[in-house]
Amino acid sequence: GKHCGKSLQLCERSGEKSAGWMVEHERQQGKVFERLLEAVTGGEGKEKEKKESFVAAGEAAPLYFSGNHLGKEVEWFTPSRLEDLLSVVELYRRTERPFKLLVGNTERHIDRVYKRTHKYPLALIMTGDVKEMSGIRWSSEGVRIGCSVSISAIMKEFEEKLQELEERDEGFKGRVLAAYLEQMRWFAGTHVRNMAALGGNIVTASPISDLNPLHVASGAVLRLAALGEVKGGGQVVFREKRMDDGFFCGYRKVDLQAGEVAESLFIPLTAENEHFFAFKQCRRREDDIAIVNAGMRVKFQSVGTDRVPHSPPLSDVSSRGSGRLVVSESSFSFGGMAPFTVSVPSYSEFWKGKKWTRENMVRSLEVLDASMPLPENVPGGMREFRKSLVESFAFKVFLQVLSEEGLGR
Repeated sequence: GKHCGKSLQLCERSGEKSAGWMVEHERQQGKVFERLLEAVTGGEGKEKEKKESFVAAGEAAPLYFSGNHLGKEVEWFTPSRLEDLLSVVELYRRTERPFKLLVGNTERHIDRVYKRTHKYPLALIMTGDVKEMSGIRWSSEGVRIGCSVSISAIMKEFEEKLQELEERDEGFKGRVLAAYLEQMRWFAGTHVRNMAALGGNIVTASPISDLNPLHVASGAVLRLAALGEVKGGGQVVFREKRMDDGFFCGYRKVDLQAGEVAESLFIPLTAENEHFFAFKQCRRREDDIAIVNAGMRVKFQSVGTDRVPHSPPLSDVSSRGSGRLVVSESSFSFGGMAPFTVSVPSYSEFWKGKKWTRENMVRSLEVLDASMPLPENVPGGMREFRKSLVESFAFKVFLQVLSEEGLGR
């Protein structure tokens, strides 16, 4: 068939398959991004650190194509550096030309085929080869995940880390990882998990996202990158935004400033006196969207050491074992209960300083019900069922904490 990409035309003209041609090809591709950066910065800063226009061994080569896709004029960019990615974004933003970031293409396909929201001519910017956005890095405090990492890759990494923590007798640190892992198992289907990326799922801001309630409840921090407004241009500046601090601000709206790109997400590990849970209720077990989902975190002032191996009935537990657990902080986040992922600060405030007893649990449900109103004509229907799911998830957390603390059967 007829090739429309400029890179493919170079290949046709040269007719060469040698390694030498590939090096020159990479040089030419890299120059595309150098010119874009110069366009953004007005040509300033050219005397700063010189860099090769092709990438080092072991790194992905940048790519650029221009032509038609399904009869529409499209440009395709695959940068390999964060600076190059931000240069393309900034140039198209300033010139008010439409562009889309993509990795797995799972959401864009819906926008193009079903919602028909694409405007042409269009630039498609593939972020999957950007080194800074493609790794997973661990520390003693938590894990930083690049926003271009696929859900399947995250699952594999979390499984290995959980095993490592268990072997080091630090399994409590992995409670948050186990909750994420359980939620990811019911995230769409295998083929979607293999392609869908973490960052795309976050900024798409679906009100029934499986993972966003977990990001909010865990106190995860999103790192955002942009080109700085300084003389010389080209410097990447970062802004960190807590997911529980108003990042989701409306239906499919997030706190992203002009020119910013989600670079990575930091998820803190759980402490020994901290518990984390995830829930999802849908119409069928696999490959389905949620009716309601939730992420819930509870941290106690102290954890009792006199565990009860054979616990009494639940009615007795409330006044005996669980009375020594006092909540120091908590976070509760839900999807499917508003046009965007929401937290319930009033519910967290109720539990602060209170004992983990059944009496307090019953009282808390009244606060939760009042804090999560749904109108009679709520989109999606099932008003009473959804409200009952929220209370059910909260009561499950109460029971599961007792179980993990050895205070229940």
